[in-house]
Amino acid sequence: ASSRVVEFCLRAGIILDDGYAISFKHDLFRKAIEESLSPHRQRELNQLVVEAMLKATSVEVPYTRIVHHALQAGDVKRIQQFAPLAAQDAAAVGSHREAAKFYKLGLEASGDLSPETRVSLYEKYSHECYLTGQVKEAINALEATIPLLPKDDFIHHGNVYRLLSELYNEAGHFLKAESLGKQAIDYCEHFPSSRELALAYSHLSEMMLLGDQIQESLKLIEKAMEIANQLNDPE
Repeated sequence: ASSRVVEFCLRAGIILDDGYAISFKHDLFRKAIEESLSPHRQRELNQLVVEAMLKATSVEVPYTRIVHHALQAGDVKRIQQFAPLAAQDAAAVGSHREAAKFYKLGLEASGDLSPETRVSLYEKYSHECYLTGQVKEAINALEATIPLLPKDDFIHHGNVYRLLSELYNEAGHFLKAESLGKQAIDYCEHFPSSRELALAYSHLSEMMLLGDQIQESLKLIEKAMEIANQLNDPE
């Protein structure tokens, strides 16, 4: 019966078959059919589409399409699995706003994931938001990582506070940025010869220089250079 329906729709010009996939000729046809279905039936059909896409071998299905239908199906596990992959693909081709959108979808479905996984998603989402000028969202995402981090992970805490300092500085909140920069150093000083401590010193040095605190800036950059020399790390 289903093959007869497909054949009828092809002859009627409602759908197209390019040899790899079947699609609606016009979006209006798709919307009209969707609106004729109950929400429950829509979820069922979208779930069938997700499963069919995952079994496809003759063509590579974009992660974005899998996520689209997983959303319509309410398939949280598939959203968790494929939204970050769709985000990575978007970021790789420079579509950073699209990447941010997919990371956000991944986060919205991440409630039962491990703290470590959620931290990674928040950090990636924050970065994509920063690249697209969404500084407030970038800040909110990074701040959400803090209660998820192990209390004794001093280096990770230090990195987060340094990045937050940079973002608050970008947003024009200079006193807040300076305070966060100092907190980053406090955390990273648990590891005196770490690259992360050198980065924290270097960042706060730049802020002090911009604030005409020349002597403090020079002291910090000297500390950063000393660690860089120890690590043989010119960056």
